[in-house]
Amino acid sequence: MLTIQGEKRTDELSVRKVKAPRQGSYSRSSGTTRPKDPKDCHFCGSRHILQKELCPAWGKTCSKCKGKNHFAIKCKSRIHALQTSAEAHITDDDQSFDDAWLATVSSGWPRSTALLSVNGQEVRFQLDTAADVNTICHKYVRRDQVQPSSQRLIMWNGTKMIPKGETVLQVFNPKTATTHDVRFTIVQNQFTCLLGLETVKRLKFVTINDDKFISNLEISGTLGDLGEAHLSVDPSKKPKQMQCRRIPFALEGKAKSEIGNHVNRGILAPVTEPTEWVSQMAIAEKSNGDI
Repeated sequence: MLTIQGEKRTDELSVRKVKAPRQGSYSRSSGTTRPKDPKDCHFCGSRHILQKELCPAWGKTCSKCKGKNHFAIKCKSRIHALQTSAEAHITDDDQSFDDAWLATVSSGWPRSTALLSVNGQEVRFQLDTAADVNTICHKYVRRDQVQPSSQRLIMWNGTKMIPKGETVLQVFNPKTATTHDVRFTIVQNQFTCLLGLETVKRLKFVTINDDKFISNLEISGTLGDLGEAHLSVDPSKKPKQMQCRRIPFALEGKAKSEIGNHVNRGILAPVTEPTEWVSQMAIAEKSNGDI
C-alpha cells in the first residue's frame, strides 16, 4: 500500500508540472507570431506588408527600363531619374533665357566617359558630342563658386530646365597631367555630369577630321551635279552587301518611274557590274501620292 501511494503522488506532481508552467515562459510549439505592419514598398510605391507575394509589382515589367519586379514610379534607372528631375523643373514661360541643347544619357547604350579631377574630387564625365554645354552636379561645386545663369537647358525628351547656376572650374586630367579651365552649368545631383562637344575637342578626347572627310568640293548649284570630290574610306571597314528590300506591288510602277527620272537628270547612274558596296533603298509614299 505504501508503494502504490508513493507512485500516485509522483504522478500527481508530474501532472501539475505540465498544467502549470512557470510564469513568463512561452511554448515553442504554439506557432504564434507577431503580426507584421504594412510599410512603404520600394518596388510598387504603395503600402503593404513587405512580402513579394503581396507586392503588385512582383512579376511585372517596368515601362522605363524594362526591368522586372518594380513599377516605373519606383524605377532607379538613369532615364527615370532624369525624367523626374526634368519634370520637376519644367518651365513654359518665354523669359529671356539662352537655350542650350543637352543630349543626355539613355539606358542600355554604350557610353564614352572620362575620369577627371575637380575641386580635389574624382568626377566621371560622359562625353556627349551632341551637347552644347558642360554640366556638373551641384555636390561637386562649392557654394562660393556658384554664379547666376541665364541659360535654360533643353533635355533629350524636349523638356526645359532652369539650372542652379554656372561656374568656371579647373579640371585636371590625370592621364595627360594637364589642367584646363572649363565653364560648367550646375545641375541637380540626379543628373549626369557631361562634357559637351567644344570641351571634348579642346581636351582632345575626340578628334574631328573635317579636311579628311570631303575635300576639294565644288558645287555648281545644279540639281544632281555635286562636281568632283575626293572621298576617303576607312580601310579597316569591310564592304557590305545589304539585301534588297521588297517593294509593295502598288508602288512598283511609281518606283521605276522615279528611278528613271533620277537617271535622266543625272542624279543616279546605273550599275551593271558587281560592286563591293550595296545599300538598301527605302520607299516612302508622300501625302500627295508621290514617292
